[in-house]
Amino acid sequence: MKKNLLPIIAAMLGMAAPASAQSYLMQIRQTDGTVTEIDADKVAKVTFAQKPYTAEAIPTGTDLATWYEENKTLFDTYDNVIIPLAADGEYTQSAVIEIPAGKKASIVGEADGVAKLTFTADAGFVVGNAFSISNVDIDATASTGVLISLSATPDEALKGATGQGEYYNIMGAISLDNVDVKGLKDRILYDGGVHYTVETLDIDGCNIQLDIPAENELGSKGYIDFYQSCIINNTIKNSTIYNVGEGYAKYFVQYVNGQRSTKFGYTNDYMTINNSTLYNLLDKSGQWGNYSGLGGQKSSVWEITDAIFVNCGSQVARRFMGGRQGGKMTFANNTYMNTYDGEAAFEEMPTEGEDGTVTDPSYDTSGTVIGTAPTFADAENGDFTLGADCEQYAKKTGDPRWLPATDAPTE
Repeated sequence: MKKNLLPIIAAMLGMAAPASAQSYLMQIRQTDGTVTEIDADKVAKVTFAQKPYTAEAIPTGTDLATWYEENKTLFDTYDNVIIPLAADGEYTQSAVIEIPAGKKASIVGEADGVAKLTFTADAGFVVGNAFSISNVDIDATASTGVLISLSATPDEALKGATGQGEYYNIMGAISLDNVDVKGLKDRILYDGGVHYTVETLDIDGCNIQLDIPAENELGSKGYIDFYQSCIINNTIKNSTIYNVGEGYAKYFVQYVNGQRSTKFGYTNDYMTINNSTLYNLLDKSGQWGNYSGLGGQKSSVWEITDAIFVNCGSQVARRFMGGRQGGKMTFANNTYMNTYDGEAAFEEMPTEGEDGTVTDPSYDTSGTVIGTAPTFADAENGDFTLGADCEQYAKKTGDPRWLPATDAPTE
């Protein structure tokens, strides 16, 4: 009887089982009596992770940096800590909060009302594993720092954790969900100058205002600055990202040269932008993407749908794809516009073909490119509400927040 359990035990331990003519089912019996059966032949490894620990709700009026210094010993006991903020609570942060390398954390505003967080000095977050902020408004006006940086002293247990490669693997997500940021003067995300592979970056339902100074150090960097690292699944959806400053970064996204998913045990790289409004992020010499390892690869999955790019560098679709066609491509209803001063001005004007379709010379050959200018209510002040007379309004493109609720697309 004992030998019949060997394939299951071997699967749980991640070991290779000896050849057997028999197949087995793994049964998981929960405390409520529910039984789930899994084909044991398909189980490669079973792991157990500590459930997230939820700290006590932080009272409104608290300085988060002070609270963290007084409570960071939580991470001595727990691997994953949820830090809850009160609905409609108002908080300050007077310094950078550095989560211990290898530990996971989430800063969560209650769903009943968005919490407000004001940086009162150079502030932000340094993390070395999965991390998320959700349902929080952040006023970063008083800070000159990066919003989220990866730790310069990573957890050695993460090195090669996927079983392939020598980078530090964050096997989870760094995410911003329903987060508004005001006055950010530096990068959204920075890899800390260390070789990381981040499984997922997810920006969803966010409104991020950058205010890059005219004299800045971002000239050769990206707003998502992974010069030494890469991201496997990079997604922006239902979001607005714009810059009101006089300075720019060189790129929107930058990865280390030559690296891609297949070198770290993954199958595909994903670069996705859906229903988002991107404004004044790059000058004409700027490039949307700089990641030589992804361009032209069969493993790359590219998708831009219902997005509006204005003043985001030239040849956005081409740069988005790493400068080369290849892999799986999905494009639909996008606007690529190099200058916005009240009149349409395109770097490469979409042209009408014999069949009446509109094509963009810069790699978006979907035939759906919108070749007319959007009408924004007050773009210079961050109001991208679309006028009812523009094609973007009719096709419900861009961030849904800029459409009346009755007109916003539904998932």
